[in-house]
Amino acid sequence: MPKKMRINILLFRPSPGGGDRVISIYARYLRDQGHCVTITALPAHKPSLMERAKLFLRSTAPRRDDTPLVHYEHVGLDINYAAADAISTKDLPDADILIATYWITAEWALNIAPSKGAKTYFIQGFEAQFPHTPTLRVEATYRAPMKKIVISKWLNQIMRTKFNVEPIACIANSVDTKLFHAPIRSKHKAQCVGFLYGDSPNKGIDITTKAIDKIRQTIPDLKVVSFGASPVSAQLPLPQNCEFQFKPLQEKIRDVYAQCDVWMCASRLEGFGLPMLEAMACRCPVTTTDVGAAQDLIENGRQGYIVPIDDSDALAEKTLSILEASDSDWRRMSDAAYETATQYSWDDAGALFEKALYEIANEAWGDEAGKELND
Repeated sequence: MPKKMRINILLFRPSPGGGDRVISIYARYLRDQGHCVTITALPAHKPSLMERAKLFLRSTAPRRDDTPLVHYEHVGLDINYAAADAISTKDLPDADILIATYWITAEWALNIAPSKGAKTYFIQGFEAQFPHTPTLRVEATYRAPMKKIVISKWLNQIMRTKFNVEPIACIANSVDTKLFHAPIRSKHKAQCVGFLYGDSPNKGIDITTKAIDKIRQTIPDLKVVSFGASPVSAQLPLPQNCEFQFKPLQEKIRDVYAQCDVWMCASRLEGFGLPMLEAMACRCPVTTTDVGAAQDLIENGRQGYIVPIDDSDALAEKTLSILEASDSDWRRMSDAAYETATQYSWDDAGALFEKALYEIANEAWGDEAGKELND
C-alpha cells in the first residue's frame, strides 16, 4: 500500500467561487483516501465602513448575509486561519506536499521552509489577466520552481508556450452529479435562457445582455434567469425582466439550470468555466465564448456552440438556433450535453490529482515510495 501523504493546502481567503469548490472537492477526496490534509488561509476580509457604503451604492440586488461563504464546511473540512496578513512557515505543520492555489499563495510558498512540503502550484485560471492583479508578479509565479497542475488544455498550452513550463498534470474538472442533475426532459413551452452573473468585466455580462436583447426581437417573451455570488452592479446591470438569485443555496442552483433551454456564457476569460459543465449535467445545451474548457467540452452543434469572444451577434444567433430547434433536435443536444458531463467523475479526477501528488512526493521520498505506489 502506498505511503499516505501529509498535505498542506494554502488558500488566500475562502470564497464561494467555483475555484474554491474544486479545491474543497480535491481536499475531501484526499482526506477520504487516508491522507492528512491541512488547509490554511487568511480570514475573510471584513470591509471597512467606506467599502460597505460603496458596495451598497453600486448594488441593485438584495444581499443575503446569512449564506455560508465557503464550500469547505459543506464537505466537513476545517480551515486553519493565520493571524498575520500572509501565511508563513510557522503557520503550517510539517508535510510532504505544499499546494499553492492562487498567485499570492504561490509567492508565500516560495518563502516557506521545505519541511512544509514539496512545492506545488494548482493553477485554475490565467490570473495574470485578472483585473487589478500585478501582471509581472503573477507571471513570475508561473516561472517559479514549483510543480504545476492545470485544469484545462488551454491553460496547459499557455504554461508551455508563454512560460516554457511543462505542467506535471492537466486534470479536467468534473461535476457532482448528486448535486447537479435533472430528469430527461424536452424544451420548455416558455423558452428560457440562463447565465452566471459576475461583476467583473471578464464575465462578459454586457455581451450577454446585448445577445438577450437581440434574441428578444424574435422571442419577445423569452424568460431569463441568473444567479451569482456578486451583488448586481449598477455598471453591469442585468437584462430587463431577469430573475436573479444572489448566493443561492447549492442545492437550489440545479433548479436554475434545469429550467433553462440554453445556458449562456459570454466570458472573456475563464480557467475552466465550471457552470458550463454543471448546466450540461442538468441536461442543458450551452452556448459559450471560446474560453476555458469550452473546446474540451463542446463540439459545435452537438452539446451546444462555441462563439468568438465579444461577439454578441454570434452568441445570439447560436442561442436562438437552439431555442428554435425542433423538440427532437433539442433533445439530442440535451442528451449529448448530459452524456459529456457525466462520462468522467470527480473520483476519476481525484485519482489523477492524487497520482500527480504522489509523483511530486516521490522525488522527496526516493525510489522506495515509488516502488510501493506501483505495487
